[in-house]
Amino acid sequence: MSQSEERFVPDIVWEGLKSLLIEVDFDHISVKKICQISGIHRATFYRYFPDVFELLNYGLKSELTTDLDRIFLSDGSFESFELFLFKLDTLKQHIRHLKGSKYFELILTIFWNVIHKQTVNNFDKDVLSKNKYIVHFYSTGMLGLIELYFTDHSIKSDELAKDMTTLYQQARQNFKTNLRQN
Repeated sequence: MSQSEERFVPDIVWEGLKSLLIEVDFDHISVKKICQISGIHRATFYRYFPDVFELLNYGLKSELTTDLDRIFLSDGSFESFELFLFKLDTLKQHIRHLKGSKYFELILTIFWNVIHKQTVNNFDKDVLSKNKYIVHFYSTGMLGLIELYFTDHSIKSDELAKDMTTLYQQARQNFKTNLRQN
């Protein structure tokens, strides 16, 4: 395999895993099956991924990151959101067997983490330093802030309450404004 072909091995095996996920439960997918459908040797698979779950993690992050970047680069255009939702529809077909399984929560965590990271990467650093909870709110919503507060014991309640109040009031005002326009 040439060096240029080798660079794409992770994407090739991700496509193989996606095709298997349409028909097979994740617990029944083996490295052997992925390698057979992808046309690679097991040693090549293990050069990139320690197990099937890490391949799933890689594939989801890769696909979501590309589409989220498109949203930020286009300043949130309708077309970029439409493409993102189309990608999510496609991914839903591939992971439908995972719903209700032990992996589904992990997939949701991957989604949350990728969305949060891409949001942080696309905000002005000065804004981030002055408003540290705003990006978390925009990427995860009110529930995400509550989860952050519940799990991060270094957060001061008065500081978070002040930011949550501002965010809530802005969101409510924007909602009222949009209702009047429609």
